[in-house]
Amino acid sequence: TLKKRLSMVSRTKPDGMDVLPLRGEIDLPTIRQIKGMIKRKGYGFVVVDSLYRTGWLSEENNNDLVPKELAKLQGVTSATSASLLIVDHTAKGGGKDRSAVDSSRGASSKGGFFDSILTLRPQEKCPEGENRVILDMALRDFPAPPTLPVLSYSFTASSCEMDVAGEAEKGDLNGTRQRIFESLHRSEDGAIIADIVKRTGISQSTVRRITNELVGEGKAVEFPDPAHKQRKKFRVSDMADNPAKNTKTPPKQ
Repeated sequence: TLKKRLSMVSRTKPDGMDVLPLRGEIDLPTIRQIKGMIKRKGYGFVVVDSLYRTGWLSEENNNDLVPKELAKLQGVTSATSASLLIVDHTAKGGGKDRSAVDSSRGASSKGGFFDSILTLRPQEKCPEGENRVILDMALRDFPAPPTLPVLSYSFTASSCEMDVAGEAEKGDLNGTRQRIFESLHRSEDGAIIADIVKRTGISQSTVRRITNELVGEGKAVEFPDPAHKQRKKFRVSDMADNPAKNTKTPPKQ
């Protein structure tokens, strides 16, 4: 099974790559044994999949024990100069209501231990028939990115395909705001609230609120509907609306 999964993402085995399958094994390697293995083989990068299967944490929900037991992993990196990638799982529901640091299962102190955290969150509202995840992140030594990558993926019995599908704002992880913006961008002559609701399937109250926010931020403009005296239309701002800007409004916020 493992060989098949590797062949789905790479036609040939990368040079210098070793795999140690431990599925079904009772006696798993200790952190000290992993450290010795890295030194003997001279590895520079080690992936552990996954943390809860290693047995290194005696009580995953204990905020006092978890930092002490994970500290041994920091000893591995300092003693070997190798980088460690630890695969972990999120709390129930994907940790969607938590920050990237607090999204992992178990004790909250676990999140503060790692140098960087990359969290894959399902994008609940995406085009029908597509699978998308948002790559949320907490980076200790780098500035936080203004937007987050959205990845599309497709798995079959014999293939794995992944691509970058777009970006998401940190306050718009479900893509609601982006979909409304894209709907306005496609409406060269502007759109009324009802048009946006019909195209996106988003509730009228949400569409109205976000559209007004976009107007307030200067990303959209409001103007009278020529076909109806009391109705307003909306469209994405352009150079005529923002003379100081010399670039066109991009399709992505």
